[in-house]
Amino acid sequence: MTLGAIPESRAPEEYELEREEIFTDKRIILLAVDHGPNSRKAFHWGLKHFVTPADELYVLHVLPKHPGGTISCTSPTGASSGENPIYEATQVLFQKLQKEAHQLAKVKVHAIIKDGDAGKEICAEAARLQPVAVIMGSRGLGLMKSLLIGSATEYCTHHCPVPLVIVPPTYGV
Repeated sequence: MTLGAIPESRAPEEYELEREEIFTDKRIILLAVDHGPNSRKAFHWGLKHFVTPADELYVLHVLPKHPGGTISCTSPTGASSGENPIYEATQVLFQKLQKEAHQLAKVKVHAIIKDGDAGKEICAEAARLQPVAVIMGSRGLGLMKSLLIGSATEYCTHHCPVPLVIVPPTYGV
């Protein structure tokens, strides 16, 4: 018995037009990054699978608060010598990510640097920006370590006011 070609099913034209309109609307997407490899994987996953050229991508990096609490890591003059190496390294990271985002997804990138607790700051930015989703990587600590040490991903899972996409550390392996 020979089987003929299976006919392609097609959606009605009005559905296809409606779908095209959805993807041409500007969406806001928040992507939390740090200097680690899992963050880089989440960034690339977001560009490949989630972001469209019509979107606005906000890339957020949260620096730890200065132990004294009075000096902000987000200020380039926060260090006593007038230079802050953490801030400068983050600026270099953002330049690389902006270049990659433009090359890979042709998307407009806004860089945000905050200082404080990563989980709380990510959720606060999500509440302020109201993105369609927050994308972030996971270190894959496991339940016990994340409960003992604390985890930005764990915090955001419970407190993020918008949908959260967590890219596992095994992505791309």
